[in-house]
Amino acid sequence: MTTYRVTATREGDWWSLVAHDVQGREVASQSRRLDQADAAIREAIALVLDVDGDEFEVAISPDLRHVEVSDDTLEAHELRRALTELSNRARRRTPAAVAELRAAGLTVRDVAQLLGITPSWVSQIEKQDRLANSAQHPGDEPVWTRGGVQHTSVVLPEGAVASGEVRSAVGERRRPALVAERCVSSASTSAAALVPPWSSATPAVGSWRR
Repeated sequence: MTTYRVTATREGDWWSLVAHDVQGREVASQSRRLDQADAAIREAIALVLDVDGDEFEVAISPDLRHVEVSDDTLEAHELRRALTELSNRARRRTPAAVAELRAAGLTVRDVAQLLGITPSWVSQIEKQDRLANSAQHPGDEPVWTRGGVQHTSVVLPEGAVASGEVRSAVGERRRPALVAERCVSSASTSAAALVPPWSSATPAVGSWRR
């Protein structure tokens, strides 16, 4: 998705907004407050490009050079802006860092200490990664044993067809995915106990296909 750089300059009681290099031109708008700047310049850019306002991103940089403030205030503003940018970069790279450190054999608590996040956040990142991998590779789900029977967790995507009571459960909830516990023992490879993640009820049992 394209991101347009926008300069917000204080002029009197207004913020003058200029988006740079929008198909080779500058697009201007204005707003009373900075929290209104995104909507104002986004509307102007969308009008020029003849697209919806959610089809691109804008990065607004306030310019305080025309505001009578001290150098310390200007420095504080610049430091806060840089801190926000660094925080966003760190957040985007954290999941990959967690996966690499865990693959290297570090414990959850060690990873949390190194990255400056909580152990529960590390566990949540790993859980999301497992769910994503399960959805992409449904044949590679982890298997465990309970009650003498092997089980595996799989994700049933939206649009998958289930029979019997299970079809009803899927249709009523209309949720993107259900977590399915599929029995992989040789005695019953087609049985599936499907339970919506929000439910604490006993699972309905039926067969399913993609």
